[in-house]
Amino acid sequence: MYTYAPKSLARRSAQTALYQIVDHLARLSAPLLAFTADEIWEEIPGSLDRAESVHLTEFPKDEPSWHADQLLARYERLFEIRGAVMKALEEARNTGLIGAGLEAKITITADSETKTFLESFGEDLRFIMIVSQVVLQEGDSLSFKVDEADGEKCERCWNYTTDVGKDPRYPGACQRCVVNLDARG
Repeated sequence: MYTYAPKSLARRSAQTALYQIVDHLARLSAPLLAFTADEIWEEIPGSLDRAESVHLTEFPKDEPSWHADQLLARYERLFEIRGAVMKALEEARNTGLIGAGLEAKITITADSETKTFLESFGEDLRFIMIVSQVVLQEGDSLSFKVDEADGEKCERCWNYTTDVGKDPRYPGACQRCVVNLDARG
């Protein structure tokens, strides 16, 4: 979230999600953590306009839109694959090939359907896997190969890319960060 421009859709979406989570968590934990929940409530922007204390609010209501079984199944599958990627990254760390996950490029070989599934996450796949680069290729079975990431490390987001320093105004930044820096004004 910190790498995006302040008014960008990605950053605002993340902030909204975090706001909803802390709001609900404060209200749900109030009976068990009375003082802590009240302290949290006092720090939530706009909460004191709604109620002086978290104990004067109602529990969050169940929303039908939260029951998205297909979405849940999609992300369960993704995180099952991500777990295997994390294991491959840990093995690469243990051999000294990489230090942090962002130093890695992961090549995922998968059957056609799984490859299409992973492609559906687009550019976000590398963020989900917490690596700098993801290469997808078709093959018979699911396998993972870890290599050092191509390019240089961006001083701002720490991702390795081949476009670091392309903009002379920001010699240590990747193009994604340049766009976000420009959006800051």
